[in-house]
Amino acid sequence: MKLAYPAELAMKIIKNEGAGGEPSVVSLVTPTVVRPDEKFTLKIALLDAIGLVVVDSTEELEVVRGNMNAKVTFLKDVPALAELREVTVPEEGFYRFETEFNGVKFYSNPVFCSKTFDSRIFWGDPHIHTVLSDCNPSYSRSISFGFNAARHLSCLDWASAADHVSNGRCELARWKEQVAAANAYNDEEFFVTLPAYEASLNGGCGGDNNVYLSDFPSIFIDDEPEGNSKTLCAKLADLAKEEDFDFFLVPHHTTRTGKHGEISDEIYPGAERMPLVEIHSKWGSSEYRGNPMALLDIHDGPSYAVDLLADGKQFGFIGGTDTHATLTFTTGDLEHAITPSLPGITAARCDALTRDDVFTSMKNRNCYAAAGERTFLDIKLNNASMGSCLKNDGAPRSMEIIVAGKGDIESVEVVRNGETLKKFTPGDWLFESSFEDAEDFADIAAPSNHIGDFIYYYVRVRLKSGASAWSSPIWITN
Repeated sequence: MKLAYPAELAMKIIKNEGAGGEPSVVSLVTPTVVRPDEKFTLKIALLDAIGLVVVDSTEELEVVRGNMNAKVTFLKDVPALAELREVTVPEEGFYRFETEFNGVKFYSNPVFCSKTFDSRIFWGDPHIHTVLSDCNPSYSRSISFGFNAARHLSCLDWASAADHVSNGRCELARWKEQVAAANAYNDEEFFVTLPAYEASLNGGCGGDNNVYLSDFPSIFIDDEPEGNSKTLCAKLADLAKEEDFDFFLVPHHTTRTGKHGEISDEIYPGAERMPLVEIHSKWGSSEYRGNPMALLDIHDGPSYAVDLLADGKQFGFIGGTDTHATLTFTTGDLEHAITPSLPGITAARCDALTRDDVFTSMKNRNCYAAAGERTFLDIKLNNASMGSCLKNDGAPRSMEIIVAGKGDIESVEVVRNGETLKKFTPGDWLFESSFEDAEDFADIAAPSNHIGDFIYYYVRVRLKSGASAWSSPIWITN
């Protein structure tokens, strides 16, 4: 193993806009999926109580896993960020690294070592706002800080600066600044910046949507105030033909009053152009009415994720922060009071860390959402992965579930067509199980105008720490 540190310029940028107070928390972040004896990097950060980085620390930490131990020291006068490189685990299985600080144990996210697991898992925040959003600039930070903090402080694999363009908040000059910064910080295999922006539509016309792109076009497309989700997609499609890029829309905080995201059949652009919904952000969860992390300002209409799914619209799930303080994994009084929830995050399942792979993973719904922590979650339904759509063959449906948490798991719930079908209470940090749903398809299927009669399943995970995770659904149709 080798002890290393982020580059000097990255340290300066993070110190300038993200310095914290007294040390309180140790963050240990590893890749989620590795192969036996494959070399990887373990990232360490010493943070204050709300998640800002400590500067000029003299602390020494001992990071351990089984018989492995390594001493970690931080550099003087710079943020307390370090990396242990060329770490390995020898055998298949789940692992956690740990350290102790001020008498408290801190664990890494779970590492799954496997020769055969069908993808890697790359964690990202698809919804960061910077000063370029011109939205609450008093507590926003620069786009340069946003990408450096995402990579080195929050230790993400990818991120999107999804800055606002509607209501006069963007013009060509800001757009060119965003494009230049994102392209400069895109470092494939190590850190990906996924092209994105936020387009605001009126309540009932699609609400707030993030546009995700395979590449940056010459200019953004906005359809506010008269447009809706379908007209915005049509205008983007016209530009995409000219400039050769792909795109999709993701509605978020769909339950917010005034910006509610009912997606009627008249404005629904279809699953290819709207494959996902942001189920959780720092604003709260839009999974179902009455959920324990709901937004503070709630619309009366049927705009929760389960309402959209009940119409036969095939939405996978992602999580993001929607931070306007340009910080992903912080808590506390750093921005307005309507963002009290845990930060959201998205797990993109793909083979390699490139823009194309992350974009394709999300567009194909081969991803899942989490809040607060990097929770490992894998489900298979009749051997199909999350996001899949299967044809009904009349046979029972068999589900396999694997969950691993940073801490102990409180519950694992299988949701079928909006209702909890089965609930497990593991009480440990690692859980594996399987079960069969033998009820007749015709007795439980729901009708729709989009995919005919259908059943969908997803898994909801809650941890004792308050963190959560949601798999993207799997559908069975005729």
